[in-house]
Amino acid sequence: MRLTISQMNRLLIVVILASVTVLLWGTVQTYRSLPPLPEAFVAPDGQVVFTRADIKAGQAAFQRYNLMGFGTLLGNGSYFGPDFTAEYLALLRDGLVERFAQREFDRLPPALGSEQEAQVLAQAQTNARSTKQEGNQILISTEWAEVHQDIVKIYQERFVNGKPELGVASDTLRPEEAETLTAFVGWTAWFSLAPRPGSDGSYTNNFPPMPDLGLTPTSQTLAWTAWTLGLVLFLALLIVLAYTFVEVEPIPELPLLSEVADQPLNFLQKAALFLLAGCVLVFLAQSLAGGYLANAYADRADFYGLFNWLGLERMAVLPFQAIRAAHTTMAIIWVVGMWMAGSVYIALLLGGNAKPWHRPVAILSIGVLTLSVAGTMAGIYASIRGWITGPEWAIIGSEGTEYLEMGRLWRAGLGLGFVLWTVILISILASARVRWRPLLNLLMLAVGGITAAFFASFIYRPDSHWVVIDFWRWWTVHNWVEGIFAFFQLLVTGWFLAGLRLVTREEVTKSAYLEGILVLLAGFLAIGHHFWWVGEPTMWLGVGSVFSTLEVLPLFLLLFSALRVLKAKAVILPTQHRLPLYFFLAAAVWQFIGSGILGLLINLPVVNYYEHGTFLTVAHSHASFLGGFGFIALGLLLYAIRHAGPDGWSERRLFWGFWALNVGLALMLVVSVVPVGVLQLLEAMQVDYAAARSLAFYQQPLVFLLNELRLPGDTLIILGAALLAWEVVPKTGRILRGQSIPQTLVAE
Repeated sequence: MRLTISQMNRLLIVVILASVTVLLWGTVQTYRSLPPLPEAFVAPDGQVVFTRADIKAGQAAFQRYNLMGFGTLLGNGSYFGPDFTAEYLALLRDGLVERFAQREFDRLPPALGSEQEAQVLAQAQTNARSTKQEGNQILISTEWAEVHQDIVKIYQERFVNGKPELGVASDTLRPEEAETLTAFVGWTAWFSLAPRPGSDGSYTNNFPPMPDLGLTPTSQTLAWTAWTLGLVLFLALLIVLAYTFVEVEPIPELPLLSEVADQPLNFLQKAALFLLAGCVLVFLAQSLAGGYLANAYADRADFYGLFNWLGLERMAVLPFQAIRAAHTTMAIIWVVGMWMAGSVYIALLLGGNAKPWHRPVAILSIGVLTLSVAGTMAGIYASIRGWITGPEWAIIGSEGTEYLEMGRLWRAGLGLGFVLWTVILISILASARVRWRPLLNLLMLAVGGITAAFFASFIYRPDSHWVVIDFWRWWTVHNWVEGIFAFFQLLVTGWFLAGLRLVTREEVTKSAYLEGILVLLAGFLAIGHHFWWVGEPTMWLGVGSVFSTLEVLPLFLLLFSALRVLKAKAVILPTQHRLPLYFFLAAAVWQFIGSGILGLLINLPVVNYYEHGTFLTVAHSHASFLGGFGFIALGLLLYAIRHAGPDGWSERRLFWGFWALNVGLALMLVVSVVPVGVLQLLEAMQVDYAAARSLAFYQQPLVFLLNELRLPGDTLIILGAALLAWEVVPKTGRILRGQSIPQTLVAE
């Protein structure tokens, strides 16, 4: 069977239409099946416990102070603090048990016998799950109303007075904000217990795992786990067979990779190099922020004695949620920034032409992006510190949604900067040589998709229903990371390997289109696995089971071919191309580990039910994002800058940086993050989810030791970023100033 490029393009269009149809259907079902947002929660005596206005005010506080960067809500957010929903449920259970134990047996729970304990637990479960909806009101028991007030006091004590051992500074919230936050969290706890009409589980498919309250995996969760395993094996077989036996029309021959720029750099090339060097510094800052965050798990009150010596409160001066927001935002900035800048540099090498209007647009884009990044960091910090108290908190402060914490103004600036840079890139690619157009069209699709996906985050309002906010947030984050990013990674890797003549044109074409089909079908539909436990309809259990683990196969098959050629022909690579190739190879390996192995493990529905929001997700995200997408960005960086200025580089320093990053990432995962994640998974399965996310879990001696053992890996990552910055930044400055770099290629 042989397919032409025209036929493959038509196949891509069919796949796009099929994916869009399913996603639109899922969007309609999501809006139709939202968990109710009642006017009030009322006790039997008519007392109003909290209202819809309280819930919305609590949601606003949750977002304004970026508490999603401190703990999780239904498993989404930061793993530093508790899962707010699970903690509320555990406090509700314990409060009900205590009241029933005293009422039935006149003693506290620790003094109960096993039969008595089982009896009061059964009463507590029945009480918690026996709420009634009458009109726009939810009737809860007198006992629940009393326990809710107890939880309000716990939240006020924690967030108003502070709790250093948990990592909470004093005056994080005002008393009335802590009260409304409790209402918001209590509402999520209610719909995690409330049965969804037409389903055998709750609105959250019985998440979080709390067996004492009857929250265990549903029959659909178990059934889709079995289906997922069979589907993955079947589709993997089809992919390998298609790659092996289906012939495709190859793209025209790509030019050999040049080692040195043979013409003076134009303005756009200099702008791209400027952005690349700036992104290296952002990478260094991001890795330093990551080290600070990792240390906080081991010592929540101080940082190696520094804050105590200065007489300052660590989490007041540098709140965890502020540094985490900076860490995640900077990760997106430096990776996407390097990709876009590197793509412009490559497009110009492929015959694209710079136009006079590119110069002012590029200057505007860089200026807007710089201002927006600075505004994001300052706005998030000011919002968390409580310095923005008016309604403008969502515009210039923190909107408080994980990975998209920035205020609307700064998000619009980032979007504008991406659009301007994308317009420049598409203009360059459109003017490149016609015979390379098939690959360039796919590259335009990938880069345009990266920009377009960002604007899904503008569909919801800051005060929308929380499930709606989370739905559209994942449209941006998932379609970037597990969709378009994977497509871009393969295209860039294919271009580089073809330029070195390590793979054939047919292999590049086949991999690119196969990856495109998987991204547009399995990748996009895999967004469903983010919706399993957060109040979305149960249909996503089926759709999300077609997940993106398989996207790594085309990339892995392409690199396997390249390694086979390297071994068989003993190819001698130019010095300037070795390190970019090593980064591309490392990226493929890490992507296979992160999205393939760990992705398959944590995305099986019944495993994800217990694993969601544990350190195993941290391992998956770091292996995939830093190891996969980040290393592709660093490979592009080194190719472009060393092409513009090939002399004066320390090969030893660069290779030390490469190995420091790889060994550091491996140590971080193997010695610390994965073991903690496994222990959390076991805790969630053997006890419950609240226990797995509690401070008591992190204070266990073994878990505490494992968190401390993250230091060597984090230190090596910071060292690797510093070594790359040491080499790249000053040499880029010389290139941009037109100064010659000393002709001493250090190849130790």
